[in-house]
Amino acid sequence: MDFNYKEDFENSIIVFDTNVWLDMYEYKEFEDIISIIELFKDKVYIPEQVYYEFNKNKKRIIEEGYKGKTKISNLKKSMINELKKYKAILPNFEKIKNVIEENLDKEIQEVNLKNEDKKKKITNDVEILSPKIEEYYDNKKTFSLEDIISIFEEGERRYKYKIPPGFKDKDKKTEKFEDFKIKFGDLLIWKESLRKAKEDDKNLIFVQNEKKDDWWVNHQDKKTHHLLIREFEEYNPNNKFTMVSFEDFVLKLHKLDKFKNDIFNKFEVFINRKNELLDYFKENKEEITMKIIIKLNNDFAYDLYEYFNKEDSYYKLIINSRHKNVVKFEINDFEDIKYDEEEEIYFLEIEGELEMIFITCFEVNEYFTDDDQFYLDCSIRLKIFFNNSLGKYFEDSEDIDIEQLEIDRIEINEIELYEQEETNFDDFL
Repeated sequence: MDFNYKEDFENSIIVFDTNVWLDMYEYKEFEDIISIIELFKDKVYIPEQVYYEFNKNKKRIIEEGYKGKTKISNLKKSMINELKKYKAILPNFEKIKNVIEENLDKEIQEVNLKNEDKKKKITNDVEILSPKIEEYYDNKKTFSLEDIISIFEEGERRYKYKIPPGFKDKDKKTEKFEDFKIKFGDLLIWKESLRKAKEDDKNLIFVQNEKKDDWWVNHQDKKTHHLLIREFEEYNPNNKFTMVSFEDFVLKLHKLDKFKNDIFNKFEVFINRKNELLDYFKENKEEITMKIIIKLNNDFAYDLYEYFNKEDSYYKLIINSRHKNVVKFEINDFEDIKYDEEEEIYFLEIEGELEMIFITCFEVNEYFTDDDQFYLDCSIRLKIFFNNSLGKYFEDSEDIDIEQLEIDRIEINEIELYEQEETNFDDFL
């Protein structure tokens, strides 16, 4: 049965998954969002597991305000250490070192001030939201310990057959009770939501920002997994179920007469702008991928050795390679468009597979050299910014700024040794 907000909203309970509550801190319009939720707070239901996960993770959200401090401090150390390699050939080494340190110290101070401001904002947001969570949570444990153990056991069977939700967490380690609560957290939330909707004889609106495809068929298309729909209909056949992302939920509410106000109007403009940029990215994905490759070659190809373990047997060959080139980049996944308040610019976080070629030359003897060719595969994450000051996106590779390049996995494969034909060295004499 299709869910119709105009007809079905009033007879519904609304469950926000933990990630929705935690993602709220990213919005500049945080207080407006709280005001929106207050308009239907009588319908909001917080499962025990959501309450547990929110309180477990809210401190981490605050601490993430300091992420930039560590990164730029490490950059300073890395640059100075690299410079020291050339101390013997730089007559003005100390002067150059002092200039670099002075400028980096200014940058670090500026980043630290921004991080302090960010931390203050997030801390303030937490202080606003935490009491609301307490208010919405009725502090009643709906599952007995026996119920919880039964759900853990059911979870093992469900994950084996990839039945949602949460089967992507099947490999999480479980040594103690809390570990099982994390591994089967999605299932606990889902089971309690099902029970509450049936007990109250209500429809269920499940608001979910999860990116893994163990809730959605495909999270980018926001298509609910058919097995979740089937389970709800079997468990609560007289009512309806819909799952939606938080931003889509707000847009759908805004179409209802009772929610047509300035707060919704402002938030809708922001969401529509993000959707416009995301649609542009999807439509031009192939072209943008090529420009990312150009940008990676221009800015990162000769710095990637920093990500290798110096104990790796191929480390010296790679850093001494005479040719390094990104030959392929495939986008596996990407997050929703986000907005950087400080820079006032939209950005997109991307995950992908990178393939590079390294050719290293070594001397066989005084007359002859040979080449080793390495293909390197990486799983990487990177952030690209939409440079649209002229109303255009990605006109060339320079319109793509890449930050926070992170490499998850490095694998060297297809090692080939290119041997020259046998040569009579007397011919060179």
